Amino acid sequence: MNKIGKFGEDIACKFLMKRGYKIVERNYSRKWGELDVVAKKAGKICFVEVKTVSCEMSAEIGANSGEYVTRATGYRPEDNMNKKKIAKFLRIIQTYLQDKHLGKVEWSMSLVAIRVDTVKKKAKVRFIEDLIF
Repeated sequence: MNKIGKFGEDIACKFLMKRGYKIVERNYSRKWGELDVVAKKAGKICFVEVKTVSCEMSAEIGANSGEYVTRATGYRPEDNMNKKKIAKFLRIIQTYLQDKHLGKVEWSMSLVAIRVDTVKKKAKVRFIEDLIF
């Protein structure tokens, strides 16, 4: 895992804990996929995919005012969830449920999308709960 990915997962876990989730497991891995975070809240298991992008800031001179304007470059972290990754996510969830003998447990899927501003050393977090694919 790269540095930005690990940093994003750490942020996601702190974010989830502040919202009452208990982190059950991180980085559950098999050859065919990985669960970034397995969390639990109110008896329900939540499988969380974390997508993090680094947002480099670039300064430009404004056309009319001559002032420097800062504009974020890059794309949304959730854009990294393509059909192939969704299929892997669903497969590893099924593996986890079987491996832990959790056949009848209530569960959901969520996404934590994080954009890290490397200049300001801040992160913007979006939590998309109860994904349906």
